[in-house]
Amino acid sequence: MSIEDFNPWWMGRKYAEEDPDIVKWREMPVGWVPAEIEEISLKPISLNFLYGPRQVKKTTLVKLLVLRLLERVEPEAVFYFSGDLLSDYEELLEKDDRTVEDLSELDRISDLFYKEYLETGREDLIGYYTS
Repeated sequence: MSIEDFNPWWMGRKYAEEDPDIVKWREMPVGWVPAEIEEISLKPISLNFLYGPRQVKKTTLVKLLVLRLLERVEPEAVFYFSGDLLSDYEELLEKDDRTVEDLSELDRISDLFYKEYLETGREDLIGYYTS
């Protein structure tokens, strides 16, 4: 499975509506939107990690966030990846050209935003930091 398979909206916004998780959500007899959706930052450069037990609708929550984002940004700016198909992080590196150093660079950038927040007190930066 390729990165593009996880992000069908890159081919056009309409493909997000055809996502199997969104289709199942729309067909549910009782419509609901998880309250947690309001707690996740959609500010530029936000890096959010969602974790929890299996089968509690985490994927549905993320796909609903994707739909919200697609109302505001270009489809190519929205990246989704599910680790369900990977046995460990080394498998991720095998499937992609990224290195451990690339992955640690994301952590370094996040730390820089947090350091700037601590030094300046700029609360607008706190949405950019996710540990």
